[in-house]
Parts: sequence; C-alpha cells; structure tokens
Amino acid sequence: MNSGRSFKEGQQTLIWVAYDPVHRLVVAYHIGGRGTKAAKKFWDKIPPVLQGCNFETDDWDAYRSIIPCAQHKVGKDLTFYIEGFNATIRARVSRLVRKSLSFPNWTSGMTWQSVGSFGNSI
Repeated sequence: MNSGRSFKEGQQTLIWVAYDPVHRLVVAYHIGGRGTKAAKKFWDKIPPVLQGCNFETDDWDAYRSIIPCAQHKVGKDLTFYIEGFNATIRARVSRLVRKSLSFPNWTSGMTWQSVGSFGNSI
C-alpha cells in the first residue's frame, strides 16, 4: 500500500493505493484524509480475498490500525514498484503534478477512473 499527498485549500488529502507488484495491478484506492477513519474506508475497498495477503507499508499509525500484525511488514524493500507506478501516473496525468491544476474536483473521479484503467493495462 502506498499513499500520495496533495494539499487542497489548507487541508491535507491523501491518495491511498493498494498495488499488487506481482500482477502490476491497482487493487484499490481511496481519496481522503490521513486518519484512521480514512484508513478503514480504504481497507474496506480492498477485495476481501486480498485482505488476507501480506502488506508492506511505511511506519505510519493509520496502517497499523487496519492491517493485522501478522500480515503487516514495515519497510521499504518493495516500494520501488509503487514508486514506479506513481512516477508513471505523474508523467501521464499532468493534473497530479502542476499545483495550479492539482485535483480540481475530487468528486468527478475522472482522473482516478483513468488510473484504475491504466493499472489494469500495465
């Protein structure tokens, strides 16, 4: 799992991404805050069959609140997969790069529908 940060009118918003590096698929994403409530919403979006898998994340309390200890590894060993995915998305979707155009309308979902489609085509 990974999350990217964006700032919108003084409010910090994250893009939570669950990425399967073996199949190169985005299995779930959530756009929301940094807290436990948003983390639980994100966890609910991960398909139940995949919730039993192992997850590697950074050392962030919100991840510990949703991922069972036996399935959670804190580290950076596999982050190059998600960082490569994020770099590709930033290169292809300029709205995620330019501050003046970043996330003009969270509710439209057009950008993230594209991300989901892109993740399935890698």
